[in-house]
Amino acid sequence: LQILANHSAILVENERLFRALCDQKQLLELEVTERTRSEEDMRRIMLGARCLLWTADVYDGGDQILNWDLRMSDEMAAYRLFPVEKVEGEPYDAAWYRSRVDEDRERSDEYGSAQIRAGQNYSQEFRCRRADGAIRWLAEEVQIEQVEPGHWKAIGTCMDVTERRMAERALRESEGESARGQGRPKRNRDHTSK
Repeated sequence: LQILANHSAILVENERLFRALCDQKQLLELEVTERTRSEEDMRRIMLGARCLLWTADVYDGGDQILNWDLRMSDEMAAYRLFPVEKVEGEPYDAAWYRSRVDEDRERSDEYGSAQIRAGQNYSQEFRCRRADGAIRWLAEEVQIEQVEPGHWKAIGTCMDVTERRMAERALRESEGESARGQGRPKRNRDHTSK
């Protein structure tokens, strides 16, 4: 009888554990579903907003330029939005950084490092080369939060502003031609003599 009682107790405990395991499995499946949905939503947001979204831990190692551990929120969406040339095994964020035009990379590194050390959010524009060779202007907005001395968290967005830059340039050129034209004597368009 004691063996039967022990066996019954084991069966009851096994059933309780099995139900707990099933509950945990359902919770895990729900978490995976929610995470997948969040990742898909983020991908749609990035593509719809037409911007790159990234986060970074930034460290001061004593050099003029700070050390960045930058992560794109979704590498696949980033690559679809702004394809850059990658070497095999290279993460998108490293290829994207390398795609910056050299003089813009130096200038943006110096400016970003100075602003972060000053605890300032900042905006800047720089040029990058896409995988197809086209040079595009990107506008970057960076929000900074200091974690501790020499360590910051950064959140950034980048948008392609090439068309805006081209329109601004065309407007400046048009205004320059207009100003030059006003310095010339005007021809009399009235051909009647008085």
